[in-house]
Amino acid sequence: MKPGKNEIKEERVSDLLIWTCKGDVTYQTKPVLEEAYRRQESHPSSKILFNFESEAYFNSEGLKVLIDLMLKAKALNQHVAVSGLSDHFKKIFNMVGITKLAKLYDSFESALEAILGPDWELTRGKDGE
Repeated sequence: MKPGKNEIKEERVSDLLIWTCKGDVTYQTKPVLEEAYRRQESHPSSKILFNFESEAYFNSEGLKVLIDLMLKAKALNQHVAVSGLSDHFKKIFNMVGITKLAKLYDSFESALEAILGPDWELTRGKDGE
């Protein structure tokens, strides 16, 4: 996540926890992601969706942070999904084994439809966030 823009917006829909992540994912992102994960531990969801901006950049430390969180989720039988990645990072996620921990979706909408079914409805603000 870009410096100064380490933002994670959190939403819940049914038993799905959605984290919309803005910016790049690097070592500086670690405290933000870990804090978001810690917050959900008191009211865990069975499903977690990481929704990234398509321009998001992930370096090796950022990938490690995501893998660590996904391993924690797997240990708690939480299902993890990821949406919004560029084609380049879909390939990277596959190469480093993240696809063994999380299902990848092309878009936020396709992830929601697959996870919640075709009749899902998410109330969002006027600006789409």
